[in-house]
Amino acid sequence: MTQLKTTQGNSPDIKISIIISAYNCADYIERCIASVSQQNIHGVIETIIVDDASSDATVQILQQLKKKYENDHLIFVLHRLQKNSGPNIARNIAISKARGEYLIPLDADDFLFPEALKKLLAVAEKYGSDTAIGGVSVLDGETLHEVARLAAAENFFDINIHDHNDLYIFALSYHYSMLVKMSIIRKNKIRYNESLLASGDGYYLFSLFFHLNKVSIIKDIIYGRTINIGSICNKKRSYRWYESDISVYCYLYEKSFSANKRYIADIRFSYWLKDFFIKDISIIKKDFNNTDIYNIVQLLHNMSVKYDIFPEILVYLVDKSPLQLTPQHTLFLKSLTEDPVKALYIFKRYL
Repeated sequence: MTQLKTTQGNSPDIKISIIISAYNCADYIERCIASVSQQNIHGVIETIIVDDASSDATVQILQQLKKKYENDHLIFVLHRLQKNSGPNIARNIAISKARGEYLIPLDADDFLFPEALKKLLAVAEKYGSDTAIGGVSVLDGETLHEVARLAAAENFFDINIHDHNDLYIFALSYHYSMLVKMSIIRKNKIRYNESLLASGDGYYLFSLFFHLNKVSIIKDIIYGRTINIGSICNKKRSYRWYESDISVYCYLYEKSFSANKRYIADIRFSYWLKDFFIKDISIIKKDFNNTDIYNIVQLLHNMSVKYDIFPEILVYLVDKSPLQLTPQHTLFLKSLTEDPVKALYIFKRYL
């Protein structure tokens, strides 16, 4: 790993550490860093950026932005990896360097809304919250046209998240807009799973949330999530992608069972199944070979048997999801538990 020029900062009052994994994001990184520079809080904001061996001008732009924006209240720590290692490794390196009282992740092609950190920090400090969560605006990466808005209908302050089932599920859908006490991350050694091709953020979030108690949720939009065709999240999916995704949900079931909150995993997995049925199956049948299709069905079979997913999951697919469940969907889910070969036949013939 090559360490670029690093500013340690003179102020001990580092309130917030922002962690950014950057890879070939020369077209977006300036917007991201400019949004950080516009944040105004009491105390210092530390922005830790780990470049994942970019081959474009990302590093040069970051060095210029550091000179442009760094001041007594905003410091930058820049690192560059010699080998492309993936965003989860880069994020973990950033976490290990963080010195702030609170931490928030920021993707290099995303941005913070004005006063985002000020709003989150004010709530977190006033109520002693383990985490403060804001809303997310999902935007088309080219035009910044809003395509979705994910936010609470009202503010919730100083709540025990484990006593509010609906809010628990709501909060488990968030990663980017969470300001978290760094002490909780350190104490419980919360990290991204470096072995996963996808869903590293889900693993981080699921690991973190079972250690949170006092939570505040604000309805303000604080994070701009852009959807870019070239990002890792939008690249053509492979069998390994689904293997990673399914393994994270197995992890969530394990954590949920340990906490006697099985419904948490059922509801979150029902959302995954909804997208799987609506979006993924046609793509898989078109682009994947028979071996990979069978392996995906086998992974789902193993998961279904181990965690006794059918028929409990049907309740959440019907009641908590806009999916119009068909008899074929139900038969497929039932077959996953009973006979993966039959499930594969239904998958290829009827779904």
